[in-house]
Parts: sequence; structure tokens; C-alpha cells
Amino acid sequence: MSEADVLKDLLKGFQKIGESAGLSEGENNAASGLLDQLINGYGELNKEEKAKFLQSAQEQVIGHFQGAITSHMTQAYYMKFGIVAFSVIVILFLFVFFGYKLIKSIKDKEKKKEEKKKQKQSKKKK
Repeated sequence: MSEADVLKDLLKGFQKIGESAGLSEGENNAASGLLDQLINGYGELNKEEKAKFLQSAQEQVIGHFQGAITSHMTQAYYMKFGIVAFSVIVILFLFVFFGYKLIKSIKDKEKKKEEKKKQKQSKKKK
């Protein structure tokens, strides 16, 4: 299989990707036309120019994928951070809520005890 055949297969693959990504037919044809021009131009290059072109293309693709991976990793980090922060806030809220209820309950019990003492004292005075 020659380089041109590989590049044409690559072009067909890009067309299928474009169709599955929801590109309109015009957009897909425009992208296919650009890739077709690139393939035809590649065939006219000498060996040294082909090597430089492939090296440049490889660096650009790798750079794009590294950027995409870094972006996804950053998003995943912030997502995890958000989940942890939300969990901490919920736990703190629960501690505050139950602490408030506990303090209120203790104060109510003390208040009832004092009322009972006052009632007993008032009964003794009578």
C-alpha cells in the first residue's frame, strides 16, 4: 500500500468522522477538499520535504492531543474538587444543624427543670 493510498484512506476516515460528528454536507465537503489538496500536494514533495512535513504534522497532532488531554485532566480535577468541597459543606451543615438541635434540646430540658422547681417551691409555700 502506497503513501497515497494510506492518505486517501485517512481522508475517507475523516469524512466518516465528520458525518458522525454532525457536520453539514457542505462543511464535510470543504474539509474533504482541503485534505484532498493536502494529499495531492504531499505526493509532489521530495523525500526531505515529506519528512519535514510529516514531522511538523506529527508535532501539531501530538500538541493538539496533549492540549486536549491536559484540558480534560484539568476539568476532571475541578470536578473532583467540587465534589469534595460540596461533601465537606454538607457535612459541616449537618454538624451545625445537629449541634444547634442538641443545644436547643439541652436548654429546653434545663428550662423545664427550672419550671418544675418553681412549681414545687410555689406548692411548698402554699
